[in-house]
Amino acid sequence: MDIKVHCPKATCRATLTVPLTAAGHVARCPLCHETFLIPTQDDIAEQTVSSWLEDDIEDLEDQTDQKWQKTLEEEATCKAHEEELKREETAKEIEKIMAGNQQFIDALKTTSTDPDDPAATTALPITANIVAPTGPTDPTATKSPRPEVPVPDPVSDPADTTISTDTPAAPAQAPSANHETIAAKPVQSPRKSHQDKYPSELDMHVPRPYLLVTQCTQSGVILSFDSRFLEHEGFRLSMPIACAFTGEKDPSLLIAKPMAFLDQPCGEIHNAYEVEAGHEAKPSQKQTPKEMLARMGIIEQFKKPFRLPMPYYMRTDHSSQSLKCTTTSTGDGPTIAHVHIPDGLVAIRWLRHVNGICGPEFDLLQKDVSHLWHSKWTHLDEAVRRRIEVWAHFRDGEQFRYFISDADMLKKDDGLAGVVLTDRRLIYKKFHRQGQVEFGTNAQLIIRPDGTMAGLRVKTQEGTFKCAKFHFKDLQKLKDAATDLGFGLDIAR
Repeated sequence: MDIKVHCPKATCRATLTVPLTAAGHVARCPLCHETFLIPTQDDIAEQTVSSWLEDDIEDLEDQTDQKWQKTLEEEATCKAHEEELKREETAKEIEKIMAGNQQFIDALKTTSTDPDDPAATTALPITANIVAPTGPTDPTATKSPRPEVPVPDPVSDPADTTISTDTPAAPAQAPSANHETIAAKPVQSPRKSHQDKYPSELDMHVPRPYLLVTQCTQSGVILSFDSRFLEHEGFRLSMPIACAFTGEKDPSLLIAKPMAFLDQPCGEIHNAYEVEAGHEAKPSQKQTPKEMLARMGIIEQFKKPFRLPMPYYMRTDHSSQSLKCTTTSTGDGPTIAHVHIPDGLVAIRWLRHVNGICGPEFDLLQKDVSHLWHSKWTHLDEAVRRRIEVWAHFRDGEQFRYFISDADMLKKDDGLAGVVLTDRRLIYKKFHRQGQVEFGTNAQLIIRPDGTMAGLRVKTQEGTFKCAKFHFKDLQKLKDAATDLGFGLDIAR
C-alpha cells in the first residue's frame, strides 16, 4: 500500500507517492532535491483533518477579502472616470488663467515707469489680477489698501492653529470681471463615526479573550484587550498572518515579531528594536505556529504577562518599523493593552479571529473601515502617508480626500508640507506655519497665479492666512474640496 505526501518546499509542493513502509523515514524530492521526514499514517490523517478546517477558514477569509477588493476596484474605476472629466475641465480653466496672467505681465513690460510720461496713465490695461480690498466701501481704499493680517504663530499659542468662526465674513466689494468668484454655501454635514456605539467594557466573566475597538481613524485602528489574555497561548497566536502595515499575505515575504509594550519594561529600553531583535521568527510550513512561538522564547526585559511573546507579522522590507503598543492601568483592576494596527483590513481580520462576527463591533468596524480605507488614501506612497500623519492628525471617522504637496518642496520630501483635505477640514503646513479650517466655516479660498504655480490663501473673519504654493494640476482638487466643505472661491484670471 502506498501513501501520498507533498514536498514541503514552498516553491515545489510536488505530490509524491511513497510506500507505506517509508513512513517515519527521510526522503528526498526528485524534482527540487529537498530532504524531509515522511510522516506516519496517523500524522497524515491528523494533518488532513486539520487542513480541511484550515481550508474552510481560509475560504471564508478569501470570500470577505475578495468582496473588499471588488468594492475597491469598482470605486477606483468610477473615481478615475470622474477625475478624467475634471482634468479636461481644469485644463481649459488653466489655459484661461495663464492667458490672462500673461497679458497682464506683457502690459507691465510695455508700460513707462516715468511719472512725467503721459503714456504711463494710459498704457496700463484694466487690472486683471488685483483683488478689490475687502471691508466696507471706502473712497481711500484704492490709495491705502488694507494691510495683510499676519499668520498666527502655532508655537506661541496652539489654539491659533485652528481657524474657525460661525460669524459671516465682512462684505466685500464686487470683484472685477477678470475674477471667478464663488460664494460660500451650506453643504451636507460629513458622516459621523460609530465610536460611541462600540462596546466599552471588558467582561472577564466571559470565558474567552475579547477585543475592544477604542479608535478607528485614517491612520489605523487601535484594538485593546485585558493583558491577562496574554497568558492564553491561543490568543497570542490570533493575529492574522499578514503585514500589519500593508496587508501583504504571502508568508515568504513576511517576518514575525513580538509585540513590545515599551511602558512595561524592567530595565531601560530605548526602542522596540532592542526587544524584537532577539525574538524574530520566519513563518515556515515546516513548523506549526506553536513551534514558532516556542522559538521566540521569553522576553526577559518585561514582567509577566508581557514577557510572553505575542507575534505580529510584517513585510521583510518594513523590518525597521514596529507596531505601537501601549498600556493603561485601571487602578486595582487589570492592565489594559492597546495595539495600533495601521492596516484596517488586518484589524478586521484580527477582530474576526478573536470576537467572531456575531458581535456588533464587527459590523461597525467593517462600516468604518470601508468608509476610511479607499483608493485615494491607499494609493498614496506609504512613506508619504507616514509623513502626513505626523502633522495632519486624523479624527475618529474623518475621511481623507486629497493631498496637495507644496510646490516649493522637492519630490523626495513629498508629504512633509502641503495641504490635506478631508470631509471635515482643510489642514495646511509649511515650515513653521500650520493650521486648519473647519467644515461649515464661512471661509474663502483665494488662488493667485504665480508663474507656473499658484498661491493659496484662506480668508476668514480673523484674517487672511498663507497656506501653500501648488501646481495648476491640483487646481481641481481645491475646487472639489471647496464644494464639499462649503468654502467660497476667489480665483484670479
